[in-house]
Amino acid sequence: MTDADLTHVGALLENIQTSVKVIAEAQVASVERFDRMDRRFDKLETRFDMLELRFNGLEARFDGLEARFDGLETRFDGLEAKVDGLATQVDGLEVFASDTQRRLKRIEGHLELNGASRSQPRRKTTSAALPKRRENA
Repeated sequence: MTDADLTHVGALLENIQTSVKVIAEAQVASVERFDRMDRRFDKLETRFDMLELRFNGLEARFDGLEARFDGLETRFDGLEAKVDGLATQVDGLEVFASDTQRRLKRIEGHLELNGASRSQPRRKTTSAALPKRRENA
């Protein structure tokens, strides 16, 4: 081997050493980047776990609210049925009041007629003038 060959081999070895150093530095930088990414993933995972806990808490609260809403809906249905029942009773009372008013007017009319007929002399009725009752045998 000549000096030129040795110089060439020396230059190649230096290039290889430089390349190894560059690769080692790149590897160190890559490892650092992967470590940072791993820490970021750990933080993201922690945040995800926290969000999951919050979501589960919200879900439980929503379930509670849904149950309360169902209870209120049931109570509302019961109240609605009671109101319908009261409306029916009021309708019945209105019919009763209307019937009572008609009867009262009829009675007042009879009283006025009887009052007018009483101003005239009253006739005595005898038992013969009264209609006979039929007796059921």
